Amino acid sequence: MTEPQAPPKTLAWNGVSVQVPRDWAAAEFQACALRLEGRDGQELDLRWRRSREPFDPEAHWARLAAALGPGATLDRAPDTLPPGWAAASSPQGPGSVRLPFAWRGKEGGGLGALMHHPDTGLTANARFILPTGGPLPEKDAAAATALAVLESLGDHPPEGLVPWAAFGVTALVPGGLELRAFSFTPGHFRLTLAAPRTGCDLVLDRLGPTDALLGNRTLAQYADAFYGTLGAPAGFFAESPAPEADASPDAQPRPEPDMVQGAGRQGAPLLRRLLRRPWAGVRRGRMWRAGIGAVLLGAFMRGRREADMDAFEAICRDYALDRP
Repeated sequence: MTEPQAPPKTLAWNGVSVQVPRDWAAAEFQACALRLEGRDGQELDLRWRRSREPFDPEAHWARLAAALGPGATLDRAPDTLPPGWAAASSPQGPGSVRLPFAWRGKEGGGLGALMHHPDTGLTANARFILPTGGPLPEKDAAAATALAVLESLGDHPPEGLVPWAAFGVTALVPGGLELRAFSFTPGHFRLTLAAPRTGCDLVLDRLGPTDALLGNRTLAQYADAFYGTLGAPAGFFAESPAPEADASPDAQPRPEPDMVQGAGRQGAPLLRRLLRRPWAGVRRGRMWRAGIGAVLLGAFMRGRREADMDAFEAICRDYALDRP
């Protein structure tokens, strides 16, 4: 009896999302590119950009051929594509373009598609590396998987809420907060976003394991130290209000809270005031135990006005561990 196939997982990164098999792992992330690898040797190289310039497919074909290296070939003839891939050229909306192709180069060979959405300015190139060995049914299955991944590609322009799903967390943030930096080290993922127009910035963190990080410190003490580098003063993070005191000898100590938070305004340094330079002095922060408590999630936001913090509660509400 064939085991049921696990549902795909969603990766969302800087304005695009894609659903891939659960055993596919992220091999590389860039600001507007990602590479995913499957256990069967299948890979996806996805690159994108947003521009209001006229779409020139020939220029994109030329850049793709150059990236594949000397001797590489691109075949756009529908009759040379596997079943279903010729239909992948069907537009996804008024004026949209999707041009499927087969390719072969120094990395091997596979399938792909060049896509453009004029309403959002998104141009994307999805290139799949398919296994070269194995019987024909396995090759057909790999092509079908690639087509399903291609069909799942989502476009999330900055005019609305933009989803993020990577490195074990999911988030939903206003599109005005643009990617500034990201980092991943063992036990710590950080995503830094900023709004150029308002001077507001947001940092999202995933940390663990909790016990090793906290040591003998409380969650509030750890959050103060951790976000002190971003301007959180000592005592900024407060623990949950204590319940009514129990003075009996058998009273149990209050358990450590699962969430701490802080809010306040920090005055601008003297030099900035003298030069009348903008200062993001309004601060909001939160850190909480997620899942069974082995992971900490943190959010820290800075802005020039109290109104810049309006989205903070919703951001924290939607920031969570990515469950299988």
